[in-house]
Amino acid sequence: MKKILDQAHLTPAWCSYAGGIFSVLNSAGIWKDEFWKLYGLSGMAFQFIVHEECCPSSVTVYDWVNGHYHAMDRLGVFTSCDELFYSKQLQTFSLLQQHCTDKIKQSIDQGKAVLVWAPTPVLEFGIIKGYDDDNRLLFAEAVNDQNPDPLMYDNLGMSEVPIIYCQYVLDHLAMDTHKAITNSLQFGLSEWRKENHIHPQYACGRKAYDFLLQSMDSQKLNGFGLGYILAVYQESKQVLHQFLDWIHTSTKEYPGIEEAALLFRQVAENFHKMHELWPFNPGARQQEPPSQPLRQEMKELIQSSKDREQRAMKVIEKSLNIES
Repeated sequence: MKKILDQAHLTPAWCSYAGGIFSVLNSAGIWKDEFWKLYGLSGMAFQFIVHEECCPSSVTVYDWVNGHYHAMDRLGVFTSCDELFYSKQLQTFSLLQQHCTDKIKQSIDQGKAVLVWAPTPVLEFGIIKGYDDDNRLLFAEAVNDQNPDPLMYDNLGMSEVPIIYCQYVLDHLAMDTHKAITNSLQFGLSEWRKENHIHPQYACGRKAYDFLLQSMDSQKLNGFGLGYILAVYQESKQVLHQFLDWIHTSTKEYPGIEEAALLFRQVAENFHKMHELWPFNPGARQQEPPSQPLRQEMKELIQSSKDREQRAMKVIEKSLNIES
């Protein structure tokens, strides 16, 4: 038995989760709107996570199971997932691989691709869009590669960062747009205010800005990671500007939100400038950090962005009638 969903194609996006799940929902006919609207309404665009030395893992260090479930729930999409970090001590890992493979095949038979972690050597989220039972192969699409080598059933979850993570779309309801907007904004506020992240070497929201500022003075600053972080977040900050501007133009239920949209436009411009100053180079895993003058220039842009985002969050608080 062999089946491939020819209509499923990974959407190019710096946030590979957002691009991947958009592809899954769009190809299944569940989501028919723009990518940026899914990214904003899901709340995923509000995620801003930074490692103290700008490790490139920053953008993916969060609770995938709960975070992704709630992100899809905001869109009225019901999902489930399997997740486990591989260890040599495990005796039943092969049974989990078979369990996940069976569920992937079932989803594909129903016309829905599956969001997975690292189906190729690229350490990003991708999609599984087909299978070949005779040869025990899964057909994937990955970041920057829409036609990678097939993934063997026995290699599912065995990447350089060996995590089995599969998210399956089970059902969906008509999205309550007002509820989705409100929940997304509330999630953004909670991320912004969060005092502690799930790992002490990482921070999110306003504290992520502090880590980013401090990293500019560190001798251990990861130049490769910095380029990657700036690439991902220049996209998400631009999406937040679009998202907030759309809220302003489509409803009057969030008074003053246009000010937050304007502030995020300035934040997005700052991040875009930093991304141009220190572009991501995927071929240089050991990229040297930026020079001192460049670090100083970026510190000013980071501080400016933090100040504006702080003001934007105050506006969002007020528009939701929430006391800080």
